[in-house]
Amino acid sequence: VFQVQFKLDSRLLALSEARKLQAASGGFAGASHLHNAITGEYWGVTLDGLQNDFMAAVRRMLETKQLTNAGRVPYPQEKFDDPSIGPNAYQVNEQVIQPMTADTSLEFPGVSWALKCQAVGNRCTIFITHAWAEGIFEFEKNVLSKWPSGKAQGGEEHAAYICFLSNPQNLDISELLKEIDTSPFKVALSKTQIDLMIVSTTQACPIHNRLWCVAELYWAMDQGTPIVVAGERDNLADVDNRDIMRAEAGAVAEARRRKTFNFLNTGALMACVVCMPCCLFVVVCVFFLAYGFATADWSDDDDRCTTTWWEHSNGTWLQWPEPGAESSPTWDMPHRCDRNTTGLSIEEAQSKPDVEPLQVAVIILVCGLLCCLVQIVACVVFACRYRAKEKQEMERADHMGAGHLIDTRKAQCSYQADADKLWALLGGKEQQLNAMLGRLMLDGKGAGRRQDTWNA
Repeated sequence: VFQVQFKLDSRLLALSEARKLQAASGGFAGASHLHNAITGEYWGVTLDGLQNDFMAAVRRMLETKQLTNAGRVPYPQEKFDDPSIGPNAYQVNEQVIQPMTADTSLEFPGVSWALKCQAVGNRCTIFITHAWAEGIFEFEKNVLSKWPSGKAQGGEEHAAYICFLSNPQNLDISELLKEIDTSPFKVALSKTQIDLMIVSTTQACPIHNRLWCVAELYWAMDQGTPIVVAGERDNLADVDNRDIMRAEAGAVAEARRRKTFNFLNTGALMACVVCMPCCLFVVVCVFFLAYGFATADWSDDDDRCTTTWWEHSNGTWLQWPEPGAESSPTWDMPHRCDRNTTGLSIEEAQSKPDVEPLQVAVIILVCGLLCCLVQIVACVVFACRYRAKEKQEMERADHMGAGHLIDTRKAQCSYQADADKLWALLGGKEQQLNAMLGRLMLDGKGAGRRQDTWNA
């Protein structure tokens, strides 16, 4: 609590100093000081700031024709007009974010959208990695589909690091990226506890073609941050390989579906193992029951017939009690009674055969043991088949992430100086990154050390 309060106090002090600088120098002086004093881990945008502030402004400017299909790179008009894609992030940055954050009526002109909404910043609990070539409505849909509900692990409201909203687009971005370790991307991921990284895919390009995105994924993977894919997973594959990726992912998904709904899953195997002692217990109980049944005394020492009598009527045997019977011979098994004209005559149907109790008990015990043996063998067979299928799936995932469908070595950067620095960091780790992206395509999420605390 003391540490949190200290950080808040330091940000409030930075805010006070920024106001003094802005009053004295004007321009972007206050914004520059604010972003130097309050570092990237506090450049978060809340859900309300994303939906009701930023996206509302985008839609308003589209309606008033202030946001048009113009920019440094030609953009298909059908995508621009598509309500599920919309203008790309480059266009939104140039025509919406930069003009609105440079407005001289703001307290700190030149500040980022995040600090425009909250001058002392919001701690980042979510990190969103994405490509600027994506449509803004595509981005919004993806992010909202994976935004966690409730509060962050620290108890505060969730806030996301989104580069075009978190970074000050009117200041010198190259200065912020001069050193990799002090870049806002690395600071936001490493200096605070990120509950979740959202990978927003796009139909425009595979996200791993952007080198900064690859670096962000590597940092998240390295420190165990939970990762989830938002959007179509096949968009992670190279454009030429997306059909292959769909087929491969479909085959793996089908194998997993079969594994889930049949006896080959771990839960069923564990159930078998747990049930074995119960089965043995039941067998023992049956053994003693059978033994007692076989050794029971079936004789009747009473010289009166107190059992059931039988009446033959119209060719059918009927059972009827004869409570008034005076006496009858003693028998071991039920007798057949025939009614004739002179009264009742009783003849013995059959006698109870002699049964050896030990034979019955041994037979039941052997049958029970055989059942248990069959169950054990079945568990072993099912476990072997389960492991074989699991290995097959892993091999497919490795194939998808071994550069066949994904190759991070093709990643590019807008500035060669940034690319040189990033490759110095990522060089030699391409295969590891490819494998991770391959599994993201299959599973839609990556397991981190804090995965058990995340419920998206």
